[in-house]
Amino acid sequence: MYRIDTATDTDSPKPKSSLSNPSKIHVPAGVLPSFSGDYMIRMFFISPEYFSNWRYEDVTLVTMCSANHLHHVISLAERWTGPISVGVFGPGLEASFATDAIESIKSCFPAVRERVLFHLVYPINLPADLSKSTGRLEYNDCEDLRKQIKSYGGDEDDRANYGGDIPFPHNVLRNAARRGAPTAFIFLIDVDVMPSLNLREDFNDFAIRHSLYDKNENEKTVFVVPVFEKKKGSSCPDDKRELADSCNRNEVRSFHEETCKWCHEPEQPKKWLQIQGQQRLEISFNSSWTKSWEPFYIATRKVPYFDERFMVYGFDRIQQICELHVAGYQFAVLNTAFLVHDGWKFPDKEIKELQNRRRSRNWVLFHFHYQQVLLKMYQNPNSCAPIETFVPKGFKALAHINSRNNRIKRTYASRIT
Repeated sequence: MYRIDTATDTDSPKPKSSLSNPSKIHVPAGVLPSFSGDYMIRMFFISPEYFSNWRYEDVTLVTMCSANHLHHVISLAERWTGPISVGVFGPGLEASFATDAIESIKSCFPAVRERVLFHLVYPINLPADLSKSTGRLEYNDCEDLRKQIKSYGGDEDDRANYGGDIPFPHNVLRNAARRGAPTAFIFLIDVDVMPSLNLREDFNDFAIRHSLYDKNENEKTVFVVPVFEKKKGSSCPDDKRELADSCNRNEVRSFHEETCKWCHEPEQPKKWLQIQGQQRLEISFNSSWTKSWEPFYIATRKVPYFDERFMVYGFDRIQQICELHVAGYQFAVLNTAFLVHDGWKFPDKEIKELQNRRRSRNWVLFHFHYQQVLLKMYQNPNSCAPIETFVPKGFKALAHINSRNNRIKRTYASRIT
């Protein structure tokens, strides 16, 4: 029922030729290759019900995950009332578990069945294997289902994504989810952050009042949604007043407060929290791009796609924010909308080491190729070359960067005209 069958040509006659035929990659019906050609994407995997009530003038929440993080999709559907598009990584037999998990979630949670679009992504050299799929997981009740999905593979954090044998293709998954978004605007977030209540309704009201649905889709503004993190076990604040109260009780703080504070500094969380009393969604202030900023934002579906060469960890989101800056986009921070991550993040030596093993390749790609290509793509571009070179940590990464054979002299510019 759920098997993806790979086409074969064993029964078809082969043309005679003096030259040997190159090996062929057979693409199953309904499957698209990624931009790089290294992955296959099954769009709208498992028939969605959303299109029976589809409308273009809306916002789609866009995210991605591995099979063991599918339980977060349930929580997102409980707080986001519009369409959700999810890229799901399913190499090999993980596709069987992901399929059964999605079918079970849809049976247990009507909001997921009615509004969530799933897109299966797998490596071309490890195709999705649905031979073990039975159509559903065995579970006692819906809460037991959540626990089963969360414990799949015995990994509740991102160690497998950072240190596994198969590189986790964040940007391939993000692009797949973006392709599947059926609305004029998209809301790009991580799967484990929860939006404030009524954010979709508030943004639609904002968009109608400011005629955003009537404007050119190439409008160069992204609407930034500040992000925070709450202590495990504490309740998720629903609105800005509750968020401020939670911060005062030391239950909520800025996202990555201890692990990457500069990654969200331009959102100015202290200043943002002090702006109270506004009932309707509006722009609070504009922020300027910084080299480490990784904002979550709402934008038209015309914003640049993610570069799929950046995999696993390091610069995978920074590169796209860099392109927005180079292309001349403005970053407008919304006043009452926010996101909350479940759990405070703390430095983890093991995860950091796994990240650093993967980071050096992305560092070289970003600094010595990607930035220079962007300058050729846009007229009168800004530059996102850093003022100071970021050197990745870790003995192997430092040894490679400092090697006599790898020294490269660079000239930085804050702006090229």
